[in-house]
Amino acid sequence: LAGATLSAMLSMGGRMAFNYSLLLAPLVMVQLVQGTQAIFVLIVGTLLALFVPKYGKENISRKHMVQKIVSIVIVLTGTSLLLLS
Repeated sequence: LAGATLSAMLSMGGRMAFNYSLLLAPLVMVQLVQGTQAIFVLIVGTLLALFVPKYGKENISRKHMVQKIVSIVIVLTGTSLLLLS
């Protein structure tokens, strides 16, 4: 229950920060920064799996890491194309 509460609070804080950022910066810049979120999720998930496996389960085999990195590259490429057009 505590984990779900913490998750909900972090999610709500993230949404509030995102909405606040829309007031301060142009939408294009905010969307560009949001497009990099997957990189940070991968980094945090990998670090949790390596150093605190009790709190984060992540498959960090070479095959899965390559798939995740390729997926992130595809997402970032798509985000860049949308923002540049």
